[in-house]
Amino acid sequence: MQSSLNNKKLYFILAAVAAITAAAPVRADEVEKPYHQVISAGRQTRLSVETVNGNINFKGVEGEYIVIDADITVKGRKESVCRDLLERVEISVIEKGDEISIEPDTPKKWGYSISISFDIALPARMGVKGGTVNGGLSADNIRGGFELSTVNGMVNASTCAGSVDCKTVNGTVNIEGLQSHKASDAVQIQTVNGNIEVECAAPPPMNLNIETVNGSSELKLSEVPDARLSIEVFNGNIILKGLPEIGDLKARKTFDAVLGKGTGKYKIESVNGNARVEIKKQP
Repeated sequence: MQSSLNNKKLYFILAAVAAITAAAPVRADEVEKPYHQVISAGRQTRLSVETVNGNINFKGVEGEYIVIDADITVKGRKESVCRDLLERVEISVIEKGDEISIEPDTPKKWGYSISISFDIALPARMGVKGGTVNGGLSADNIRGGFELSTVNGMVNASTCAGSVDCKTVNGTVNIEGLQSHKASDAVQIQTVNGNIEVECAAPPPMNLNIETVNGSSELKLSEVPDARLSIEVFNGNIILKGLPEIGDLKARKTFDAVLGKGTGKYKIESVNGNARVEIKKQP
């Protein structure tokens, strides 16, 4: 397990170094402008957004329209050059099969950086995919699953449903009120430097995988999942609370047990940090 986690850590660190090397301008001036567009979701089931420097926030709402708001900022040595670069930034909205893709096109100039942060409201039924390098991501009331990836930033989600794939290098991952409605729903969460906290509402996902290198992991469940639970830590402890027929447990390095019918698979790994699993008693 340690070799696998070290390989993943090296991959993420190389990505972070590449991102930092690519964006190191001398900053003196800053100009910005907003972007706003409303489009129909049509029959599309997924929305994809990528940026390099900036945050991405998704919010599921009623209705069948997608509202895109963005803040575009240019920083650099001369205001006149910043304004010229700002005017050359383009944001395209493209339909690709069942997906709508939001694709920024930014000019490149040494000594200047461009950041684009997105706040997007969309039909709650849709799934989302968001990617950034320097920035955080969030999803609220997204019912079609989500995929969120960053290098330097936090990942947060609340009251969502469906499959989950979250990755960050330097940042925490916090997910609250996650539900699963299909047997194919799976949860995959990874970070190198940061804690992971996941709270699942009923029904819980069938399969779940949590991996962290420098940080602790905490999984809270509102009911017992039908899954084989495997936990392994290196420098840290395993803490279990309220598991049926197991009760409370602390200070072990490995744990393996079948919960319920054992249909799915829950796997939690950590190098430097604790791993905690709690079954919350319902009133």
